[in-house]
Amino acid sequence: MITVNMKQLMEAVMAADTFELPDINDGTRYLYENLYCKLSRGEDVRLSGLNFDEFDSEDLTALNNLYTNVLEKNERTAHSITAELRHSMPVYAPAVFV
Repeated sequence: MITVNMKQLMEAVMAADTFELPDINDGTRYLYENLYCKLSRGEDVRLSGLNFDEFDSEDLTALNNLYTNVLEKNERTAHSITAELRHSMPVYAPAVFV
């Protein structure tokens, strides 16, 4: 059984670095915000909703590289932590009154 110390967990969360995207160009950022972010939240993305003038094929390659080198690793880590927390059992401690 896995036990979680909520105080230590919250301290670790607060101490963790905030995720920041590496420097990317405008076209790749457009794809990240209008394609990747929406898909990762489970939203529908229609091709008719994308402005194809905002990016080119090199931006698609850059987004793929960004996913492969950065985003995929962060997703796996987040899913792993979430799964562990969902399957951990609460630990009950008797209350001590003075």
